[in-house]
Amino acid sequence: NENFVVINAHESYALAEAYLIGIGCEKDVDEALKWLRISISNDRSNTDKSYGYGLMAYMYQKGIGFEQNEEKSLEMMQNAINAEQSGKMLVYQWGMAYYQSKMYDKALECFENFARNDFVPEVLRQEVLKKLSTMYYFGRGVKEDRGKAKEYAENIIRFGAFADESLAEWQEMILSPDVEE
Repeated sequence: NENFVVINAHESYALAEAYLIGIGCEKDVDEALKWLRISISNDRSNTDKSYGYGLMAYMYQKGIGFEQNEEKSLEMMQNAINAEQSGKMLVYQWGMAYYQSKMYDKALECFENFARNDFVPEVLRQEVLKKLSTMYYFGRGVKEDRGKAKEYAENIIRFGAFADESLAEWQEMILSPDVEE
């Protein structure tokens, strides 16, 4: 909305996420990018700047609003880490790095820490809940526990999952009995 005045990075980040997911408005990736760029250019909050870069990293990784670009995704994640050296985005990034390196026990610790935090980007929380559910479902770094996997999957649904075709397929898999990897 042209009449809305943004005071800080947190508000512009919240608008970016709302437009990206479609919370209280129509999904609009271009509008999400506009507010995301405002949030990372704001000098007031390193935390929100970190969230903004983290969300941009996710968008580059998934090809949402940009051509899919792993190198650019890593660059944005490094910007997120630089914006908030000891923050939640670092925990998320380490968890993803451990997961991709198949160091599932360490990824589990990072992901559970990240998922418990109230003030994290919702899109990333949902990605972490998806990873946790998958880890418990297939016994990656933990004892296989289909009940716990289902609990994480249901939390994604409860929080209003990011509308992503692969996420819907994944939820169907996790919530279906007797699925093989």
